[in-house]
Amino acid sequence: DTLDGYTTNRYFYRSAYVDGANNRSTLSISSPPVWLPNVIPPRSPVFTKVLGGDRQITLKWASNREPDLSEYRMYRADSESAARDIRLMTLMHTEVVPAGDPAARPAEVVWTDTSALGFLTCYFRVVAVSDSDYISAPSRVIVARAYDQSPPEPSIWQTAEWVKLDQTG
Repeated sequence: DTLDGYTTNRYFYRSAYVDGANNRSTLSISSPPVWLPNVIPPRSPVFTKVLGGDRQITLKWASNREPDLSEYRMYRADSESAARDIRLMTLMHTEVVPAGDPAARPAEVVWTDTSALGFLTCYFRVVAVSDSDYISAPSRVIVARAYDQSPPEPSIWQTAEWVKLDQTG
């Protein structure tokens, strides 16, 4: 028997002996259950939009439709070299996927990074995680930058004094 990696049910097998004259014995007792765990990771998430805001960055990605999806993990790095591998990036957020019918999930998932500093380039990647803790391949790197519209801190003025210097000719 051949079963693909997408099968996740339990199967019971029974066997019978067939001789050269095609005489079949009675069926044997059922075998122990053969259970195939799901070993296929979820598909990689795909970013659909990124918006830089006032000291925040809003990220949107398409919702995966796998029935065993449990969460998304958002990673951020401050350099392009660190963004090449999620193990070098910082885990910023975990978005739990509600249980139930995958078709009932929203088309897009939205998360806003409110810890982003203005005028600092950030590199983001997201992964999907299944119930069996299989992690998808990371999404493509997306680059974003927040801006900062807050006024600068007011200057602290000190009192001015005239200083008279003696001038000798």
